[in-house]
Amino acid sequence: MRNLILTVSLLLIFFVILPFNFKIKFSYNFQENLGVFCFSFLKLKLKLFLFTFKKNTLIIKTKKHKKVIEFEVSQSQIKFIKQLSIQLKDKIKIKDLVAISHIGLGEAMESAILSGFINQLMCGLLAYVKNFKKSANMVIRSHTSFNKVKTEISAMCNFSISIFDILYSILMSFAITKRTDKY
Repeated sequence: MRNLILTVSLLLIFFVILPFNFKIKFSYNFQENLGVFCFSFLKLKLKLFLFTFKKNTLIIKTKKHKKVIEFEVSQSQIKFIKQLSIQLKDKIKIKDLVAISHIGLGEAMESAILSGFINQLMCGLLAYVKNFKKSANMVIRSHTSFNKVKTEISAMCNFSISIFDILYSILMSFAITKRTDKY
């Protein structure tokens, strides 16, 4: 019985401490005001959301379109999210980061100029991330539609983090946000 308790406790400790792989896929079409967000963990697709923006609200629809969630973000929630991103920044290990763009304005010259500009913005953003995460593999794919009107930007990130780091960051962010809200 003692060996079983020891084995279970060691497995639980390893489950909390060892980093797990997560994958996030994001795509947004500016013309249709429609986005897709997919989150997977250990090769299992956990959630797929469709989202749109209306003024200051974010509307989220589930895959089966049965639920529609509308919410606005308050100032305290924005402070919490900023603090959480500060806490998680050094703990996340990015393995792959892919940025994809499909740009087209209907005219070849304008499409090429806009596509090049978007490509340079993505290069700058990925270079900024590469300065902090040295081991990350960065890929940019840029597609230009010379005779179609199309504007879509996608991103895929494969990263790992331990459950302990997530819980610690959430607790620290909550404590810091509550402390700053009092003053």
